[in-house]
Amino acid sequence: MRVLLLSVLAVTLSACSGAQPPVTTADDAAEVAKIEQLYADYQVAVESGSVAGYLAVLHPQVRLLPPGADAIDGAQSYADFLEQVFAAATYGVEVISPPNIVVVGDVAIAEYDYVIHIRLKDADSGITQEGALTAQRTRSRYFDVLRKKADGQWAIWRHTSTVLEEGSAAAQAAADDNPPIDGIKLSFIDSNGITLRIAEAGEGPVVLFAHGFPESWFSWRHQLQALAAAGYRAVAPDMRGYGLSSAPADPSDYVLDTLSADMVGVLDALGVEQAHMVGHDWGSPVASHTVVRYPERFKSLTLMSVPYGPRSPVSPLAAMRERTGDNFFYMVYHNEPGGVAEAEYDANTRTFLRRIYQSPDAIRQPPEVTDPKRSAGGWVPRMGEPEGLPDWLSQAELDYYVAQFERAGFRGGVNYYRTFEMNWEASANIADPVIKAPVLFIAGEKDGVIGGADAQQLRAGMAPVVSDLRDVVLLPNIGHWVQQEAASETNQAMLAFLAEVEGQ
Repeated sequence: MRVLLLSVLAVTLSACSGAQPPVTTADDAAEVAKIEQLYADYQVAVESGSVAGYLAVLHPQVRLLPPGADAIDGAQSYADFLEQVFAAATYGVEVISPPNIVVVGDVAIAEYDYVIHIRLKDADSGITQEGALTAQRTRSRYFDVLRKKADGQWAIWRHTSTVLEEGSAAAQAAADDNPPIDGIKLSFIDSNGITLRIAEAGEGPVVLFAHGFPESWFSWRHQLQALAAAGYRAVAPDMRGYGLSSAPADPSDYVLDTLSADMVGVLDALGVEQAHMVGHDWGSPVASHTVVRYPERFKSLTLMSVPYGPRSPVSPLAAMRERTGDNFFYMVYHNEPGGVAEAEYDANTRTFLRRIYQSPDAIRQPPEVTDPKRSAGGWVPRMGEPEGLPDWLSQAELDYYVAQFERAGFRGGVNYYRTFEMNWEASANIADPVIKAPVLFIAGEKDGVIGGADAQQLRAGMAPVVSDLRDVVLLPNIGHWVQQEAASETNQAMLAFLAEVEGQ
């Protein structure tokens, strides 16, 4: 079903409160035909029972016509009406676009976007944890079909949804959440059966970026601009589970085979045959696995923070648990049952991000929890409150990150860590794990992930499975967030490497 392309309203839900709902009259014959066909589709659905079945099965707790609100009062905004409609929901509902209304005779179509967050439940008691929202959600353009009553007021007739039409004005507007950076195009694409929000800049050979935890396409903002200026087309998605991209609840939907298919799906959606692959943090194993599985699609590989190495002889998660015992380690914490990790981060989004997005030399207050035992607390109180933001992160940039995770939650990102065992078992079936494309590795010398290893040690670790390692670049006094902490140096190393590969 096609999405109707309606006027984009520069208003917010709060601005709509108490006001007459915006109305656009469809005069164009083709637009009228679309609306009439849409209404006809609804009538067929009603007659066949499919709409009723949809509502009964998927939305049993939502009353489409709440008590006392069975008609649209002209003095009440449609946004307010939606709040009443969703008041009975057992899940969290967030309307993310102002409603648009198109009127044709006695039929009206109301369009709006909303996301659904499923509330976390205690694994033992089944009791919903107040305020704890998962990253699982649906994100669609919703339609309400309204019919004018005899008294002249509008009442909801039927309600259903459709996917935003890729490349439409509506999809473009929904994708753009006003990041504090210029020159970036944001849009939605279909990839590997889900929807991904992607950021793009420039024209030329394609460079595809995969971010890590807890990050966003925005983590690559400096690289997008620099590569675009140098004649490349830089593309960075919100990875599965993040930002405005789809966020399945099941950890098995985040295994490396699936994530690598997401990456190739981006290229397919853009009509790109070959690209350069770049990854940081969790994006590095995703990037490595993608190049291993689809070597014909990639000209080169740039890894940041996490090197690629041979398969471990034992399960990584089992090894971590044995090594840490009863002490806290965030990767083991992310694998605890009941969603305790994401519940902690969801409840402390700004504090968590402010404390984790820091440089190695950050001046901090003493942490609230110093006991190394896991039983003493989660992760947030173990990181002392910093005295301020690092010089590579502005307040506006932090605010943008916070907004991303307040919208999506952390469950999607944490789910990556819940695939250790699945990925390790699947890796036994990789016939040829050697990456033959040219590879560049970049990290901060003080990045805890590399554990103090020097360039020679890193080369030796990658040698069995990387046949063409061009360079290992370690940046002094730089920590984990290398592409943000040392954007200029990272860009210089990448551009030199890409130029060398493109020139071959």
